[in-house]
Amino acid sequence: MDRRKTMLQKDQEPALGVEQEGSAIPGTGMLERNIQAITTVNRSLAHRLCFPTDLDHINRDNAEQITYRIHRNTYPLAADEGAAELILTTISDGLEILLFGAGTGVMLNGIRQGIPSSKVHIWDRDPAVLRTLFSCVDLSAEISDGSIQIHMGADFLNLLERKDELHFIAHPLLGQVYTAEAHLWEVGISDKVACVCTGGLLVPDLEDALRERGYSIVPIELLHVSETEIDYSLDIIKPQLITTINYIKNME
Repeated sequence: MDRRKTMLQKDQEPALGVEQEGSAIPGTGMLERNIQAITTVNRSLAHRLCFPTDLDHINRDNAEQITYRIHRNTYPLAADEGAAELILTTISDGLEILLFGAGTGVMLNGIRQGIPSSKVHIWDRDPAVLRTLFSCVDLSAEISDGSIQIHMGADFLNLLERKDELHFIAHPLLGQVYTAEAHLWEVGISDKVACVCTGGLLVPDLEDALRERGYSIVPIELLHVSETEIDYSLDIIKPQLITTINYIKNME
């Protein structure tokens, strides 16, 4: 069953959301070319990528390095080139690949150069990370011809249904952030699903407790996505339970 919806269809072209001054993500040029390419193959996703979102967790430091903030700590978002080269030694040409966590293009460029005939699916929970990738690498030709496909948020459930067909490659940093989705990739999803709101030090403990009660955990991002994206995600996931650790203003 394909869980994708045709929500957010509009007559006008997707327009990039207003971004914060000093953001790591520019609003023109390469980013717009990539979004335009997505529009030609998946208009709904293009609109979802263009809604204004919180970008506080992604920045450029004084050395122009793109950093990703987790709680109070910041880390380089770009993967080490050596990590990309090591992963390529385990992959055969012609496989369909799932890049789990978009990053800034180091992992993707390694895949494109090392096994150029492979079809690549790029998934990320966070629209800001995908937009950062699109500001760093021009993928418009590959997106248009289908050799690269973009997936976001709850679209992961579609990829999960194709687990046996895809070779899983995790971004070194983001693979440690998106642990609930990685767990789903390992064990699959049950009919009993709980959405746990992301953020907070005790969230992993809550997730473990719910798994002990037979729930599969699908994270729901509240702080870094639009309200429309939250609605989209819940419409796809259809959880039996939604829970959060911390108080979130305006959450109903």
